[in-house]
Amino acid sequence: MGSYFFFNATFSLKLGLIVIIGFSITACDSDRREARAERHMNLGIQNYYKNDKDEALKQLTRSIRISHNLQNAFAYKIKILLEADQIDEATKSAGKFMEMESRDLDIDFNVGMLFFEKEEYPTAINFFNLILEEDPYHQSALVNRGIAYFNIDKRDKSYEDLTFVIENLRSNTEVLVSRGVLFLYMERYELAKRDFSDALEFDKEDGEIYHYLGLTDLFMGNLESACQHFNQASQLMYFRSMEMYEKYCQ
Repeated sequence: MGSYFFFNATFSLKLGLIVIIGFSITACDSDRREARAERHMNLGIQNYYKNDKDEALKQLTRSIRISHNLQNAFAYKIKILLEADQIDEATKSAGKFMEMESRDLDIDFNVGMLFFEKEEYPTAINFFNLILEEDPYHQSALVNRGIAYFNIDKRDKSYEDLTFVIENLRSNTEVLVSRGVLFLYMERYELAKRDFSDALEFDKEDGEIYHYLGLTDLFMGNLESACQHFNQASQLMYFRSMEMYEKYCQ
């Protein structure tokens, strides 16, 4: 009986050591794999800034194949693809990128803005949604999602986002002008004029604001005030107002 217990104890001890050793080897392999992925990512980023985008894309793709844990590898790959107008490939990469569990909201926002600037608004909105799930008060995500909704004709959703920012967070020129333009398209001219006027309180040297005030006055039939605002915008070198002033005021 004693020998039996000795054998069992010895076997259990050996088995425990094998499990520990196996776990250590697996952990080491994982660390080495992540380090290799990071090296490829860093090479890819370096090549991007050397303007060797083909090589950058190769290195970043290798990094992603080795590990799906490096957000910057995805972010730079998407950036390169969008710059090359490979929209479908960029969108496909974005889908894989959004499946990652560990997230950096700043990287999510930057990638969302890459799609936004390419006018790929639905994908941009998906990234802003990810951010707002984690931080419902992320002002930049709310404002840009509101503008993106406007650009795909979802004006009720645009109004909700922009108004939430104005009423609950911090108003600024961008959000007030954006909601003012939304009101302008909705033909709610008094509300548009109020937002543009409030925007002037933040920046009286912004020609765009005077331009939109001019457009609002024009749509309301107040030509004299419209011309005054177009003239103010023109003096601030807002070229679209110069055209409007020549067309309606001379």
